[in-house]
Amino acid sequence: MPQLVGKALLAGLIPLGGLALHGFAASNGLIQKFEDLKADPLLSDGVTLYSTNYTSAEGFNGLLRTLLNFFWPVVNGNDARLSLYSFMFGGQGVALVMLNLLEGMRHGNRGLVVSFVTIYGLLYMVVGLAVMAPLYLLLHLLTSPTAHKPNKTNVAISGTSAQGAIFGTLAGQSHYR
Repeated sequence: MPQLVGKALLAGLIPLGGLALHGFAASNGLIQKFEDLKADPLLSDGVTLYSTNYTSAEGFNGLLRTLLNFFWPVVNGNDARLSLYSFMFGGQGVALVMLNLLEGMRHGNRGLVVSFVTIYGLLYMVVGLAVMAPLYLLLHLLTSPTAHKPNKTNVAISGTSAQGAIFGTLAGQSHYR
């Protein structure tokens, strides 16, 4: 019974997160603003030109332009408070993706929907954490043997894989900064 309640609560948080992120953004004009910015080869600062074609897929190019315009004020360094906030938020985001990565490396989760870390990383940016975090947790509870049968074999992670993940994450973060 407690697992059923937890799953129901997580399922209820998904549309609530969608409303909080996307519903309010649509009602206050933010989504339309990003649609307008996407059509212009200037970044949201109104000064910096950028390439609008990255791939041969126009839908994916539009997504990349939206993400670029959304995150540009955070990473361009013009607003020190926003840039400092991005370090805190980035640190939390790296920890979240690292937990997803380690969970996907468990022997019981290999090849399952909870092990596709790159896809979740992209969806966290595109759909939003308020939607994707409860969805990921719900999928984990519904599909992962580590949630249903947490035995030694299912929860084991190769030591080499774990060390490689930690090293790769730290090296990627030091290269990024």
